[in-house]
Amino acid sequence: MTTVARHTLDDDAPANGVATLTVELATVVRNAGRSPLASGSTPTFDILGSPNATQQHAIEFLRQLKV
Repeated sequence: MTTVARHTLDDDAPANGVATLTVELATVVRNAGRSPLASGSTPTFDILGSPNATQQHAIEFLRQLKV
């Protein structure tokens, strides 16, 4: 319980709540890309930004949840 009172994890990393992680995950970007030589009717492809350590931790946590 001491980690709860300190708002840190066992490794002394800061603990994040659901709201904080949601805001953090919102900054992972997905952009639509298209080759500069392609015509306007050529389909686009998704480019997903690389998550930082906090975002990656949140993604792994969410993947473990069973609904």
